[in-house]
Amino acid sequence: MLSKNDRNEEKVLKLQSFARPPLPGGTYVLKTKLFTDAGKDGLKGMPSKFEAKEIKFQITAPRFGISTELIHSVYPLPGSTGDYQNTLPHIVLKRKTFCWERVIDGNKTNFDKPWVCLLVFTEEEVKLEQIKEMTTETFLKEDADVKVPILTLNEDEKIAKTKLKALELDMNLFKRVAPKLDEINFLAHNRQVNTNNKGNNDTNGDKGWYTTVVANRLPIKGITNYAFLVSIEGCTTYMEEPMIANDSRKLRLCLLHQWQFIDMDEKLEDVVKNLNNNVKPLTIELKEGANPTEHIKRCLDFGYAPINHIRRNDEKSVSWYRGPFVPLNAEHHAIKTYKNADQALRFDANTNMFDISYASAWQLGRLLALQDSSFSIALSNWKNAYKRDRPIKIAKDLLLKQNVNQELLSSFINDAESDEVLTDYLIELWNKNTK
Repeated sequence: MLSKNDRNEEKVLKLQSFARPPLPGGTYVLKTKLFTDAGKDGLKGMPSKFEAKEIKFQITAPRFGISTELIHSVYPLPGSTGDYQNTLPHIVLKRKTFCWERVIDGNKTNFDKPWVCLLVFTEEEVKLEQIKEMTTETFLKEDADVKVPILTLNEDEKIAKTKLKALELDMNLFKRVAPKLDEINFLAHNRQVNTNNKGNNDTNGDKGWYTTVVANRLPIKGITNYAFLVSIEGCTTYMEEPMIANDSRKLRLCLLHQWQFIDMDEKLEDVVKNLNNNVKPLTIELKEGANPTEHIKRCLDFGYAPINHIRRNDEKSVSWYRGPFVPLNAEHHAIKTYKNADQALRFDANTNMFDISYASAWQLGRLLALQDSSFSIALSNWKNAYKRDRPIKIAKDLLLKQNVNQELLSSFINDAESDEVLTDYLIELWNKNTK
């Protein structure tokens, strides 16, 4: 049970407008100059000014792509259908400083402006064919019809020729949908939540801090909407330009992440009624011409699937497996407990195959439980307490018997080198006196 302080702490949500990293990504130059007053002290031949030295170094930060592991969640869910007309799409990232790790326009004073934004378009405005994969070198090649971000590649980026996804938009469409330079500050922020007692704590050491990027446009109803997380580094010129009539130019943007969803005004009643539409049973479809036995047909109808199985002795075989969702009403048997996964194996004599369904569930449940740090600690404490208290309980039970030498027992308890030795001795005594 949570204490009162823990319950209050769970309700706290901290918001922060931005999180500036110690140094944004980019190329830096460290210059040193040394002057002396050697001439004043009469040290002949000692120069009063030394040659200036400089060192260039690079701070790397994501620029042309991000790992999917950096993404915590997106909303609306990818591929989902629902009533989203009053919700701005957004993406949550796991790194606190992500949106401010690059400078949007090369001006070192714009540290508080995010270098990414989330753009929302309909399938009528943007086609997925407009997304192309190319190298950084090709990405930055400008021509009369396609404008590109104003960027300078460092030496490592020139050599690497990194591949990226590029999204080409009509210039006027970008200007109409993209936020203005003075608006982007309001479209990204940090939030800190309480991650205590979470079994799957996927934070990256920022103590519950996440970055949220919000779109500036609501979805359009009754049609597929695309959400694009794009880099706007080097695009400030185009963001501030006024729209030009009949502008045929396109703007090429670096695409970091994308997903799609449909905004539909669905009622719960309609959702429930449509649950069974186009739904097939969770069974394997046999190949044409297959002639299975009645027993195999029955297994497949029950939701079983034959899968490749590598046993612990490296022997390869095929076993039956069925997940927790079945295409029929399952019988509820008495709950059994198992000490290991092998005890949950079942053998099908008709096919000479093992059924590993319950064994897999046992192993999966064990791994998920041990992944939870609070459960692992509680289990370890329970084992230690049992190990400590069991010899004492056995000793008390033995002392109640008349034929046990209490002095000998007490002496052995005091001289025991370990709990294991003591436990073994007490169990031996117990067995002798209970026969």
